[in-house]
This record gives sequence, C-alpha cells and structure tokens, in this order.
Amino acid sequence: MQELAGVVLDPGREELVVVLTSRAKELWPPLDVEDVRAIVGPGALIYFLQTGPLSIDFSDRLPHRQGPYNGSLRVWLPGVSAEGDRHEHPSVFDPTGEYGPRALRQLAYALRDALAARGIEGQVDPWLAYRSLQLVRVTDEADLVKSGL
Repeated sequence: MQELAGVVLDPGREELVVVLTSRAKELWPPLDVEDVRAIVGPGALIYFLQTGPLSIDFSDRLPHRQGPYNGSLRVWLPGVSAEGDRHEHPSVFDPTGEYGPRALRQLAYALRDALAARGIEGQVDPWLAYRSLQLVRVTDEADLVKSGL
C-alpha cells in the first residue's frame, strides 16, 4: 500500500491514477474495468483493492484519507497534496450498490469537469467515451432482440 500511495502522491506523475474497490466480501470491482478504461483513457494507471484492511491502510496513507472503499472508485489527477482540495479528484460511490451505467455517467461527468477545472487535456473526452459505451450497449441489445425474433 505504501508503494501505491507513493504513485498517487508522486509530484512528477502525469498520468491519471484510478483505484477501484470491491464491495464488502466480494472479490471483484462492481464496475467493468474496460468500461472505466474507456472513460479515463489508455494511459491511466488502474489498480484494484479489495475493501477491507488493504483499502483502509491505503486510505490512511493519503491526505484527507481519500481512498475509495466498498465498491467505489477514485481518480487522482496529477498533483495530489495535503494542501489540495480533495474534491478535485473525482470519486464515484453508488449508495445503491448497483454500479451500473449511472456510476459510469457520474465518472464521465466528474472527470470531464475535474480535467477542465485544472486545464488538463485528457487522452479521451470522458463524456464522449461514456456516450460511445452506451451506444455499443444499445446496439448489442438490439442485435440480441433481432436474433431472438
């Protein structure tokens, strides 16, 4: 956890860092990692932590204890510091525990706004990437319906 916290806190880091967590007592993140990758871009560093002792240890090593937990995810833009505003690094937590399209939409909006506020040009436009994912899903569902008829 010390090494991962070092990556997040590295003052020379230029890439986004994304940490996904599992729901309590689950082994996988509730969001599809490839969907998250599409929204954050190919150069983002993506990590996964199971909720529990590791996610708590990780949070303890960060300013404002801003680590994700219980299925949530957080994206850290470059320049994390104790003096910075913890809200400038998007966090997605779905209190319903579903983590479906609504959580991906929340990630896309929050990341787009965070990048714009900091004047950072992302590798992809998060909102357009999200819309593309939705279009693919609708097309796939339509193909399934057509093949069933």
